[in-house]
Amino acid sequence: MLKAAREPANALGSALAKVGASAAKAAVGLFAGGGLLAIGSKYALDAVAFKRDTMASLEAVEGSKTAAESAFATIKKFVDKGFDENSVLSAYTKLRKAGFDAASTKVALAGALDVGAHNFPNAAASIDAVTGALVEMQREGKLTTGMLDSIAAAGGPSLMQVAKHIKALKGMTEKQARATIDGGGINGNTGQLGVMKAI
Repeated sequence: MLKAAREPANALGSALAKVGASAAKAAVGLFAGGGLLAIGSKYALDAVAFKRDTMASLEAVEGSKTAAESAFATIKKFVDKGFDENSVLSAYTKLRKAGFDAASTKVALAGALDVGAHNFPNAAASIDAVTGALVEMQREGKLTTGMLDSIAAAGGPSLMQVAKHIKALKGMTEKQARATIDGGGINGNTGQLGVMKAI
C-alpha cells in the first residue's frame, strides 16, 4: 500500500498536470479570498508539535524526509487558510496511499477542500466524501454513479455537471449517462479528471 504511494505518476497524474495548475490556483484563490471560507475560528496552533506529529505520519507515507517536507508544506498551506489540520492530513494521506502521485494529490486535495469550503458547517464531512470517492475510483478502476452521488451529496458537482466534462457522456440525458456509467463505460482516471474539472 505504502509502496504504491511512491510509484511514478499514473495516468491521472499526467492528465491532471495539464489542468492542475489552474485548478489548484483557483482553489487557493478561493481560500485566500476569505469570504467563502467560513469554517470557523482557527485556534492558535502549536506549530512545533503540529509539524512533529504531521512529519512522523508523512515520512511513513512518502518514504523520505525530503518528500515529507514537501508534503508538509502543501498541508500547512491549507491549514493556514483555516482548514482543520486533521481533515487535511487525513485526505492527503488517503490519496497518497491509494496511489495518487504527489502532483495529482495536490490537485485532488485542492478540489476536495474547495468543496469543503462551500459546505460549511459540514466541511470535514465534505472533504472526506470527495476524497473517498476519488480514492474509490482509483481502487475500482472505474466510475460509478454511487461515487458521483456521494460527491454531489457532499456539496460537490452533480452527476450531470461531471458528465459535461467527460467526452463519452456529452449530450446524454441523466438516465443515459447513469446507464453508461453503471455499465462500466467510464474508467476511474477519466472519472477523476471529470470530477476535478467540474469542481
